[in-house]
Amino acid sequence: MNYTRYTLSNGLTVLFDHMPQVESISIRILFKVGSRDELNSIDGISHIVEHMLFKGTNKRTAKDIAEEFDMIGGYLNAYTGKEKTVYYAKVLKDDAVVGIDILSDIIINSTHIEEELKKEKTVIMQEISDLIDDPTDVLFEAVWEKAFANHQIGKPIAGTHESVKLCSRDNIINYIKQYYNPTNSFLSISGSFDEKETLDLINQKFGYWTSSDEKPEAYTIPEYAGGDVRIKKPIEQAHIAIAFKGVSIHHEDYYSHQITALIAGGSMSSRLFQEVRENHGLAYNISAFASNYNDCGLWGVYASTDPESLKELVDVTINELKKMASNITEKEITTAKAQIKSSLLMAMESSGSRAEKLANNIATFGRIISNEEIVQKINEVDINAVQQCIKGLLNSSEKCTVVGVGQIDNLQSYDEIMRKIYD
Repeated sequence: MNYTRYTLSNGLTVLFDHMPQVESISIRILFKVGSRDELNSIDGISHIVEHMLFKGTNKRTAKDIAEEFDMIGGYLNAYTGKEKTVYYAKVLKDDAVVGIDILSDIIINSTHIEEELKKEKTVIMQEISDLIDDPTDVLFEAVWEKAFANHQIGKPIAGTHESVKLCSRDNIINYIKQYYNPTNSFLSISGSFDEKETLDLINQKFGYWTSSDEKPEAYTIPEYAGGDVRIKKPIEQAHIAIAFKGVSIHHEDYYSHQITALIAGGSMSSRLFQEVRENHGLAYNISAFASNYNDCGLWGVYASTDPESLKELVDVTINELKKMASNITEKEITTAKAQIKSSLLMAMESSGSRAEKLANNIATFGRIISNEEIVQKINEVDINAVQQCIKGLLNSSEKCTVVGVGQIDNLQSYDEIMRKIYD
């Protein structure tokens, strides 16, 4: 992946990737701030700020922003994570000026009017209510809250109804001063464009943006806790997750954890899908996951089933994971590697994915991790690495995290699940 990198005089990092065969450009603006940075602020404020940047600037109303993008057939959106907030757009190459102008305007000139904040807080509380109604969202929020009970990274990205109500315009202004600075942001563009003209345009639209004296706070390393959470809800199914302390995105075993998750529950041919669903008919949904951040991670399995089958599903799942510690096959390794490689390389056909990779890599690693380097690291993972990964998860001195949501009266006790895993 060939790219060019510039740094504006105000510290903004600009990244370019050319795809001359396409008719559009994808733009990403990544801020190194997310919900884990809210220790001394309002829970959910990163997400509130993301919403408020679409609610009007000195020269555009919220409706103007939406209409101007619609008039050029473009797409504008954003998302908040635990460690980053990203604003992204896609427009035809001839509309690059409009796209970059609107993005710079909402980033630098948003007004955060009290009336708009009041309305948007209500919208966000509706969004939180939607999450509460979804048992899968409830489950994974509870997994992170229990796994990292003593750290901000375990808290919900959207906050709570109570925390959103507490957020004031002053809170937002102060948070933006601290984190929404050119030195804490990365602008990436992928697609068909003239590099000199685009760099001049970015200098024009972003060059006057200045940083405040407020500096982002340094990360505090999360301590894994683990434990048991049971949330009864009057729904048809029982939802269950069993998670273990994982590794960070920088860890040498990162790819081993990813491949192990794929073999366990990443596809229709995976161990858990075949054993739990196909052989025993115990679930429609069964999967494994490896979630990794800068200094922590989780590895786990998730399934939903009818309440009567819950106990057997847990037993079969744990048994299958324990089998993986000694009988991984070369075919499984090869299949998992092919899945990662194909996903990686197919993403390179998308300007949005390429722009995302540029911003993420530079923000996280300070450099671009080439596809060749990733493939090499994937190829280095062997049967022994996967078996050692599973053994490490199942034999850890750390407690696992167990969360059940729904009709879970039939779920074994936490101690019983612990004994089955670690005996």
